[in-house]
Amino acid sequence: MLIKINYIYVVISKILNDMKKSIFSALCLVLLATTTQSAWGETITLDYNSFGLTTSYAKKTATVNGYGFTVDRGYKGSGNVIQMNSSKGSGTLYNTTPISGLQSITIVVSSGSKTYTVYQGTTEQPTTSKKGTGSTGTTTINFDPGQTYFTLKVSGASYFSSITITYSDKTTYNVEPKTTNGGSIDVD
Repeated sequence: MLIKINYIYVVISKILNDMKKSIFSALCLVLLATTTQSAWGETITLDYNSFGLTTSYAKKTATVNGYGFTVDRGYKGSGNVIQMNSSKGSGTLYNTTPISGLQSITIVVSSGSKTYTVYQGTTEQPTTSKKGTGSTGTTTINFDPGQTYFTLKVSGASYFSSITITYSDKTTYNVEPKTTNGGSIDVD
């Protein structure tokens, strides 16, 4: 009888130990799945300081997080905002280096209600694939997958407190779990 109880104890212990490993593995995978997106998400925020704007309209460039941007005829507007005017030049703000995993652009209008348009593309300064428009308040426009460039184009004078670009770092990691017991992850 003692041998049977000992055998049952060993079997139950083995089963529970395997279950602990499986539960631990499952929890690790859930944790990885829930944190991966936010860990790889990045933002770039542009404001008048990014371009070194002054009170004279000028074509200015900026580099933020290693990405290049140009504003054509930007101006430091009242209240330290990016002022753009289509009558002073092309009235555009665009990226000059491709942004892998481009997701969205959030535009905060400081004042006024002139319409602006956001374009997307795979070459610098796109102006044919219209993605969205806005005129007041805060607007977020989502880009289609695979796009790497955008252009913000104003109609008339527009005043922006900030422009935030969200993108996903496309760094991927090839992780292959060690399996020794029929497919579950061995955590020894």
